[in-house]
Amino acid sequence: FGYYCTESSEHNAEYNYLYIKENRPELIEKFNIPLDEYPRRCINQIERWAREKAEILDIGCGGGFPSVPLAIMFPDAEFIGVDSIAKKIRVVEGVKEGAKIENLRALNCRAESVGEKFDYVVSRAVTEMARFMPWAWPLLRKGHQGTLPNGILYLKGGDLAEELAATRRRWDIYDIRTMFEDEFFDTKRVVY
Repeated sequence: FGYYCTESSEHNAEYNYLYIKENRPELIEKFNIPLDEYPRRCINQIERWAREKAEILDIGCGGGFPSVPLAIMFPDAEFIGVDSIAKKIRVVEGVKEGAKIENLRALNCRAESVGEKFDYVVSRAVTEMARFMPWAWPLLRKGHQGTLPNGILYLKGGDLAEELAATRRRWDIYDIRTMFEDEFFDTKRVVY
């Protein structure tokens, strides 16, 4: 995982300029957001994706997080980022082109209309898990493509007990704070 963080920082230098508008550099300083924050949110279970050639769907990819840094880090895995907002997909396409990312497709559509199956579905706090599950489960292929059996890897923050109880399923929760000392990560978790 340490290798991933180091490499993602180096890759960020190559493509972050595509996200930052020349007329808005104050946003980085104003909100005190480190440029490599989003890639660091990934957990080490996905390191095998590169070797295993997994197919991963990022639902609600927005401007490309986490699909863009993951596609850079795992060039043998295939990523599709979907978002229903066209301008967000245009950003992903621009970054993909600028950074020459070949293993990422960006689709302007709702997840339900993708029409493919995947080994993993990743997302970053798109909605409550009970609402997210019906979008994600039908898109998952059965099997065990990576370190974990195929499934959902969902980044969320805050108190998740009530939200996850509403799904009536058992979830594994990985505290990101065990990997990073920064207090920002104190309430961040990956739900699997």
